[in-house]
Amino acid sequence: MPLTPGTRLGAFRIETPLGAGGMGEVYKAKDTRLDRTVAIKILPSADLELKARFDREARAIAALQHPHICTLYDVGHEGDADYLVLEYLEGETLAERLTRGPLKPEEAIETAIDVADALDKAHVAGIVHRDLKPGNIMVTKGGVKLLDFGLAKLRPPAPVVSGLAMTETRENPITGQGTILGTLHYMSPEQVEGRDTDARTDMFAFGCVLYEMLTAKKAFEGRTQASVIAAILEREPAPLATLQPMAPPLADAIVRKCLAKNAGDRWQNAADLATALRWSIEGAQTAAPATAKSSWLRTLGVGMLAAIVVLVAGVAVVRRFWPTAAAPSASGRFEVLPPAGVNLRPAPVASAAQLALSPDGRSLAFVAATKGGPSQVWIRPLDSMQAHPLAGTEGASFPFWSYDGNFIGFFAAAKLKRVDIRGGTPQTLADAPSGRGGSWNRDGVIVFSGQANAPITRVSASGGTVTPVTIFTPDQGVSTQYWPQFLPDGRHFLFYQRSSLQSDQQGTYLASLDSPDKRLVLEGGSRSVYVAGQLLFVREGILFAQAFDDFAYRTSGEPVRLSDGVGYWSSAFAYTAVTASSAGVIAHGPNVVMTTSLHWRDRAGAIIGSPTPSRAYSSPRLSPDQTTALVAITDATTTQPDLWSLALVRGTTARVTSDPASDWFPVWSPDGSRLFFGSGRTGRTTIFQKAGVSPEEVFVDSVNMAVATYPIDVSADGRFLLYQQSTSRGYDLGVLSLSGAGRPSQFVEGPTNEVQGRFSPNQRWIAYASDESGKFEVYVRPFPAQNTQSTTISIAGGMQPEWRRDGKELFYISADGKLMAVPVISDQSAFTAGAPAALFDVEVPEPTAPYSTDYAVTADGRRFLVNTVVDQPTRPALTVILNWTAPLSK
Repeated sequence: MPLTPGTRLGAFRIETPLGAGGMGEVYKAKDTRLDRTVAIKILPSADLELKARFDREARAIAALQHPHICTLYDVGHEGDADYLVLEYLEGETLAERLTRGPLKPEEAIETAIDVADALDKAHVAGIVHRDLKPGNIMVTKGGVKLLDFGLAKLRPPAPVVSGLAMTETRENPITGQGTILGTLHYMSPEQVEGRDTDARTDMFAFGCVLYEMLTAKKAFEGRTQASVIAAILEREPAPLATLQPMAPPLADAIVRKCLAKNAGDRWQNAADLATALRWSIEGAQTAAPATAKSSWLRTLGVGMLAAIVVLVAGVAVVRRFWPTAAAPSASGRFEVLPPAGVNLRPAPVASAAQLALSPDGRSLAFVAATKGGPSQVWIRPLDSMQAHPLAGTEGASFPFWSYDGNFIGFFAAAKLKRVDIRGGTPQTLADAPSGRGGSWNRDGVIVFSGQANAPITRVSASGGTVTPVTIFTPDQGVSTQYWPQFLPDGRHFLFYQRSSLQSDQQGTYLASLDSPDKRLVLEGGSRSVYVAGQLLFVREGILFAQAFDDFAYRTSGEPVRLSDGVGYWSSAFAYTAVTASSAGVIAHGPNVVMTTSLHWRDRAGAIIGSPTPSRAYSSPRLSPDQTTALVAITDATTTQPDLWSLALVRGTTARVTSDPASDWFPVWSPDGSRLFFGSGRTGRTTIFQKAGVSPEEVFVDSVNMAVATYPIDVSADGRFLLYQQSTSRGYDLGVLSLSGAGRPSQFVEGPTNEVQGRFSPNQRWIAYASDESGKFEVYVRPFPAQNTQSTTISIAGGMQPEWRRDGKELFYISADGKLMAVPVISDQSAFTAGAPAALFDVEVPEPTAPYSTDYAVTADGRRFLVNTVVDQPTRPALTVILNWTAPLSK
């Protein structure tokens, strides 16, 4: 019966029970002679066979002295009970540890090396464990300890002969006919068949344990004992690479050799196995010296040798891109250039490169475009010099891979889509008017940010119902939740949250598919990318890594600097151009700010005067007196647009705003006394105003502060401000009284995008662009009437309408890049439009959300200030870093 606290066994006083099993009960006890804590293992039964096995355990452990084998202190007898006095270990069994998921690959290999060393000690002493399993491996602060030799079969010690099996000395079998000893899932074929066992039996169990450490899955599973036995005898486990891509390349071959059905095909001794494991960590990046003819090399099977050849070939590919590599511990990098004639594009939104590594780390997806063409997702295998675009991904942004690496998810045309990288038509999965990142788990669930000012949502990878998976609290200042990424368990995920009110609610958060609760794990102004127990994040263009426990979900230690010149987009959006694969590769891109110049052109297209210096301009707006233009300029170092004024006669510029957040979409009041603009400085884009030299301030009569709002025009009498606002459907147009009277009202709303509105000079009409037909066209509607019939102005696509000041002509940019002029009659009860005529070709930036404008027209319609794309002198490159964890160990 169980012992109670205080019971004495000789000099040992029982304190608390620790556990019980088929081989006896274990207690925590005090050695009163030496004043130390010990573990007492008791065999209370008088069963002769159990007593014999108990005696063997005592003799087996007493014969072994090794740092990774539990130490035996004493053997005793008290009444009818026999007991062992063992080293007391604080920690948890490997089985308990595996309930939280797999070990990190390096941790698993290091643990396996310790166990292999312990087995080698036992085997040389003539002892076979025969019950090696996670429950008999203790993980302590001082290292790994191998437990419980209760099933060990003794044999006389024999010298180890490299490459040969240990010769067994026959004994009377301890099992009856058909009886098996051990734990079923870790038994070798000879064990389950009741045949004789030797050291190679432990090799099989070792392979099962290593497989489970790396994957948290048993190598051989079944619903019944019979099906488990059948799996052990007949089947092979799934390859490690499919369940743990980051495992060292040799690990799969090492496990396969352990799990050979025929004992003669397994590792023949644990010393060779430990050597192979050490090689797997080192990566075999340099050829073995000619003199290093160890026994384990001679015992390698063909598959193992093939694995080494593949690994060495992989290193040769790395060296092709990384010629300066000098040592296995050094990290290396190379650059990936887009093909000739193709440039990285920030379209349709971010000003930093958009890229995603495949789960196996072998291919890189990025967003790029040919000159004059739309952005697409391109795929570049890292072992190739060629990249190719994916058909059907036109207008794509923020690509991400499926768990199996066969599909790419992306955002385009206000939708979340997926496409098979092997070919086929993209499939629309959900609405996503403002897509800001997605992640795809092994169960076919996608979490994504589909719209501004809304929670993270989930949808099946096949499409279907979209449901929120986070709590979004705008009343607490929460303004954005973007960039979700699944953690390895496929249930928890990280995402970035921004708050305009509380700095301690801004940074990387943890959430789960199973609960809407969230938890801050890393404060900061940019998203974090998880990989291999690290969080990667960017501060001022520098990439850092910080240790992150993906079971306790907390960071530790100090950040380590990995790389410089990393792209970053907007404090409001916190996007970083960083991607990582669990296969040991990370990649990052630069800021990609499209360079433009402002050109004055006449109606024939001729350039008048000198263009402005090349910078990243957008939204040029002429002052009412036409002496100054306001323009947003994006600084390549911060990627945040600020407002500048441009003196049109002298060509000089002066800064108007300088906040770290984005300031853009400038609008003049009719008398030039006030300036309205959109700014993200409150945590979400809203309308600010500036009067004269007064400081900028939030426009007090602004509209719904929970969504992004941009001013786009003021009526000629100064009474109304026209704005566009993001919604769950896209962008809608609304009108706000500048007198403070009345409430904001929607002017055009619907399931599509309505943007770039402009009041007619007589304020009776509003011109705007809408994609209600499936592509953007220019329309005109009466004002202030709402939801009335519109008149189509453009033909075959158009955006960016602007009026001549007398209201007799309307301009726009066609889908094929021409500035068009349309004669109109706007001073009658019915609006009349003539045929559009092309004035000249323009090369303006590709239209991107939130759809700023790229030209302004003088009052007489004779001159146009056009924001013209400047050819980049060099192609921005993407950086790939190999063996990136090397700096972490320094």
